[in-house]
Parts: sequence; structure tokens; C-alpha cells
Amino acid sequence: MLQWARSNLNPTAQALIISTGCRHAAFSLVQSQVLASARKNSFEGGNTNMPKHP
Repeated sequence: MLQWARSNLNPTAQALIISTGCRHAAFSLVQSQVLASARKNSFEGGNTNMPKHP
């Protein structure tokens, strides 16, 4: 953490900054996995687990 934030922000604000960064990292990871799965399914003819309608 930046020295300025450590000396000028209370522990709650520091925790909020850290947790926001962690949430962003987790969201980015999940988003990339979802997009990779969507790309894979679109090139392989879609989701084969879905029932086919006549």
C-alpha cells in the first residue's frame, strides 16, 4: 500500500481499498473464464448439454 494511504487513512479505509482491489481481480478472472468458455462453445457448435427442440 502507498505510504501516504498508510499514514493518512484509518484502517477501515485501508481495508476498503484492499478489498476493492481483490474484488476487481476476482471479477476480471471470472470474466475472462466466462468469455473463454463462450468462445469455445461458439466454435464447437454450442452447448451440447442443452436439449434440442424439434
